[in-house]
Amino acid sequence: MARTLPTLLSTEVVKTVTMPFHVIEIGWSPTSRLSTGATVAWNGYTWTGGVATLDDLRALPGGALEGTLSLANTDDAVGATVLAADLAETPVTIWALYGAGPFTSGDALQVFTGVLDGADLSVTRVSLGLVSAGRRRLTGPRLYCQPPTCNHMPPPGTRIVWGGDVFILNADEPYQTPYGPTPAVRARRGPPPKLPKVSR
Repeated sequence: MARTLPTLLSTEVVKTVTMPFHVIEIGWSPTSRLSTGATVAWNGYTWTGGVATLDDLRALPGGALEGTLSLANTDDAVGATVLAADLAETPVTIWALYGAGPFTSGDALQVFTGVLDGADLSVTRVSLGLVSAGRRRLTGPRLYCQPPTCNHMPPPGTRIVWGGDVFILNADEPYQTPYGPTPAVRARRGPPPKLPKVSR
């Protein structure tokens, strides 16, 4: 079946040497729209250049894709976003653009759709694994007992009577999870409860 290429792409593919750049949409909050080339306007959005590198995007048996996306992390903003995100649920879409623009919505070729698959953080860069949505690898536990998932943790100072003893829950050092710190709770024995006097 014949396919009609956009005019801009038709001009580029017949050249002896042509090199696309990529625009990348990462669906964490807020959504990041990045370009591996210069900052560019496409499809109604501005795609920020100079911060992203698509290091490797390869096909696997069965047609799935894997790759690595590298982002600048000089101000720790990307690193903080990565630590707060559920990577296995973060969608990523990548398109290839050829030429210098201006671009229309039909000028891009979608080359990847999937999710993030792990991250390596350094002082200056964040490397994000990419995997096709059908091949994503899930890790556990994927939910941690902390707000907003769990909003009914007993507050510090709660007294629990158990087996003739009274345990008082106190706030301790926070426990660090991939989603940020959550208050830890430790129990210590308190004085035995005073039984009410019963008059007859």
